[in-house]
Amino acid sequence: MVCGTIMADAASGSVVTDGTAPGRTVHVGNLTNVGIALLATRDCGHGATLTFNPSVAADLVKTANTQDGKTAAAILAPRKASFTVTIQHGGAASTVIVVNLGKNFTGPAS
Repeated sequence: MVCGTIMADAASGSVVTDGTAPGRTVHVGNLTNVGIALLATRDCGHGATLTFNPSVAADLVKTANTQDGKTAAAILAPRKASFTVTIQHGGAASTVIVVNLGKNFTGPAS
């Protein structure tokens, strides 16, 4: 549960990619049972903005929003095997998530 939103109904839970630390680059190489679970902030008052490159790289399956209407967490369904997600925190701070699923990619042709 993130900011009052149940993100997934998995008995064992999901692996969550932590994108809350500005200035970091995080690498993702595997999918979980729900896709890619991404935590963008730990603050339910102030969220982040997610940007995909390329823009059609993934679908947002579910989001948890913060009080300011931005994103606290998201479940992504990849449409490409390789892409990046930039999490824009307040100000100029950002976190980059580099997704490279390789043979773990189970979506449409990239």
